[in-house]
Amino acid sequence: MLDREYRLAWVSPELRGFLGAGDDAPLGIGRHIVALGLESAWRNAVTPESRLRLAREIVLPYLGTEGLPSDAREALPAEVADLFAGVEPVEPPPVRTGSIDYVQPGLPPFPIDFVATSLRDQTGQLIGTMVLMYLELRPSLVALLGRGDAAMYERMARLIHPERRATAILFADLQASGELSRTLPTAAYFGLIRELTAGFDALVAEHGGIVGKHAGDGWTAFVLAQDVGGPSAAVAGCLEIAQRLRAYAGDQASSLNLPTEQELQINSGVHWGPGVYLGQLVPGGRLEVTALGDEVNECARIQQCARGGALLASKQALELLDSADARHLGLDPAHLTYHPLAAMDTATEKTRRDAGTVAVAPIPRS
Repeated sequence: MLDREYRLAWVSPELRGFLGAGDDAPLGIGRHIVALGLESAWRNAVTPESRLRLAREIVLPYLGTEGLPSDAREALPAEVADLFAGVEPVEPPPVRTGSIDYVQPGLPPFPIDFVATSLRDQTGQLIGTMVLMYLELRPSLVALLGRGDAAMYERMARLIHPERRATAILFADLQASGELSRTLPTAAYFGLIRELTAGFDALVAEHGGIVGKHAGDGWTAFVLAQDVGGPSAAVAGCLEIAQRLRAYAGDQASSLNLPTEQELQINSGVHWGPGVYLGQLVPGGRLEVTALGDEVNECARIQQCARGGALLASKQALELLDSADARHLGLDPAHLTYHPLAAMDTATEKTRRDAGTVAVAPIPRS
């Protein structure tokens, strides 16, 4: 919002977030719109060419240069100021439109459209200007985004800058998927994977987690301690997601015409990483979080050792559960028995080499 003298009067919380500015960050409240480029938040977020285009096409034709405050005149390049020197300003139309090129570090600029609407009192006197900014996204694309979980999008967006974070890790996989794909019609198998993936994503969102990469019939998720109130809640979230996913798979199996000896089983592994390196590997054009670290690889090995619809959890993860979360899950961590992955019959040579000393315990069905 601009006042009657085209000075910045108010910025919405959403625009502040878009600019990467906190609630208390100085955005130049009180500065003339032409001088906003002197504020780092605006200067770093908008290309210089866009600022010049905004002044040349949207502001100066209706204000001229004579009436600009000194800071606004100083912000104008000489050639632009000379272009409008002596030009008599005209009455602005009720609505003006334009675009600016928004910049994020390390990414090419992309256009943001805006609509500027003059606000007048009952006598017709200008009292301010409202500027609405929006992206060039078709409603059909917005509708697709709207099907997702907004809270999870927010959690993923916060990870645009990769760094180490304490997180519980979940890997899950559909057992004997190759045999299952040969048993079922292709359309039915695709529909099954789609249903399981949608169910997994919904469970992760419900438990405050972040969906990792999907690879065919395998799924990953991360529940950050900072997002759910601590390590115990993060581990409990992953365990409950895994428990409910294998129950959901059982429900889906009832609708399939499978041979009686063939079951639909989800094998899962849960682990804890005190310093997993999490962030967006490809920060432009999509929200996809990637995690790197020894614990991520170890969790993959834990899951690969699970068979017959088993859920295996590491000692590091289970010993973080507080009594309330353990009770909720029906577990007694003090009486669990652990086994190193290297001692399991299902362990491969790669597992023994990379994660053989990781101790795990089977988690019974809830």
